[in-house]
Amino acid sequence: MPEEWIKQGVAPIVCRAASELLPLLKRKLQLNTPPGRRVWAPVDPFPSGSRPTVPRSIAYVEAKPNEKAGKHQDKLYKYVTRARKTRGPHKSGVLGSEFWRLETPAGQVFYAYDYSGDKETYLALIRDFAKSEGRAAGCIQNFDTFVLDDGRKLALSACKCTKVNTDP
Repeated sequence: MPEEWIKQGVAPIVCRAASELLPLLKRKLQLNTPPGRRVWAPVDPFPSGSRPTVPRSIAYVEAKPNEKAGKHQDKLYKYVTRARKTRGPHKSGVLGSEFWRLETPAGQVFYAYDYSGDKETYLALIRDFAKSEGRAAGCIQNFDTFVLDDGRKLALSACKCTKVNTDP
């Protein structure tokens, strides 16, 4: 659900009793169907941040020329690990790769990361990494606009968004 719905207390009803939840999940996850006959969508067709991701947030970090997703991820994770050790303890949370590549009309390439828990600290770490490496950072706002930290705004529809693997 969008964060605004949560703040306003909007709570759509999925089922009316706990006994209805398991059958609903079994049907949705196709658990009653033999594994070889289950139908799964091979790729999520929506780039990270272009639809609600609560309780996670999504940030994009620019890639260096010819930098693959796996190498990019390694650099960010090493930076965050070192920074967390030197900055001391913080609230819990998780930082993860989203495996989305966003390319702007000008050819700038970005990779997506999700973070949750202590969101302020993780966003600060992501931005610090980008700044320390001379990279841009941004996020998708209102599910249709890519906004860079320097204030530039691009229509998401003008950007090329593709799923990627993490090969270094």
